Amino acid sequence: VTKSYVCGNGVVESGEQCDDGNTANGDGCSSICIKEPKAYWSLSVNGPPITSQEVILGTTPLYMIIDNSGLAEGSTPYFNIWEDDGTAFDDDIRTIGEENAVQGLPVSGGKAVALIVLTDADWDRAKAGEFGDDVEQEYYFKVGSIESGNLIVTKSYVCGNGVVESGEQ
Repeated sequence: VTKSYVCGNGVVESGEQCDDGNTANGDGCSSICIKEPKAYWSLSVNGPPITSQEVILGTTPLYMIIDNSGLAEGSTPYFNIWEDDGTAFDDDIRTIGEENAVQGLPVSGGKAVALIVLTDADWDRAKAGEFGDDVEQEYYFKVGSIESGNLIVTKSYVCGNGVVESGEQ
């Protein structure tokens, strides 16, 4: 006797890895109830995904997280960071090719995590050759073929630090 299951009913049954109550792809549980990688930015290791954040360059910590990574348990992932120009020519900010990708913690329970603090050098690299204001940029990361959504980063200034930065008088 073969037992069949119904994917999308919210109950994890035999033959399913997950069941989130729908049959939509891209939300961590596929339309056939198999776990999907979910890549996102957060302010803490166990925090919720964020899509925008005001940062003080060199100070604000940002976490890059992949759940259900499919990566080998205990392996060390490398997170490649890009700035989205809205074209086929995105700026490589920290990538393996540049030998400065961000090394993550060893994969545990299918979860890959890395911490980054964006610097003035990162910001300037993304800004090179572009026009417009110097206040907002969109970043994303990749580990292998797994790609996060964009994080809109708004540059914040430290008034009173003795440095006249862009946006200050």
